[in-house]
Amino acid sequence: GSVLPEVASAAPRLVNGKPQDRSTPLGELTSIFTAVTDAIAWSSLPASVFQRLFREDGSLAEICRNFLLAVRVLRAFGLRAASRPALPEGTHSHHLWEVWDSTLEVFLLRLMQQQAFPASQPSPVPPSSPSAPLSKQQQQQQQ
Repeated sequence: GSVLPEVASAAPRLVNGKPQDRSTPLGELTSIFTAVTDAIAWSSLPASVFQRLFREDGSLAEICRNFLLAVRVLRAFGLRAASRPALPEGTHSHHLWEVWDSTLEVFLLRLMQQQAFPASQPSPVPPSSPSAPLSKQQQQQQQ
């Protein structure tokens, strides 16, 4: 079974920091989310609409980014969100959402490892994986 549901339920207490501070977990996620949603909007909307919604007002841009995510989540449940101006069909399935999904999965798995969840839970990354941090014993064995 996947450990992601367990990690996702623990994420609110693990993802700390300030959204504006990229050196914190929350800031890093916010930065990636902004880049992905802005790229989706830029490639899906007419230039004038993108400029108006995503560049002229920071608060409006944040609302629009979150709306793009809401459209995607609602579609997973068979629901549709509406906006004016209407979003082009397909923003919910834009290929860049795969970047967000992969980033979020790796991010949550790394957080889980860093927070040293109880040993009764399986490690999401095998110890031999290059992305897994080596224990001191493994580091000594490699030397």
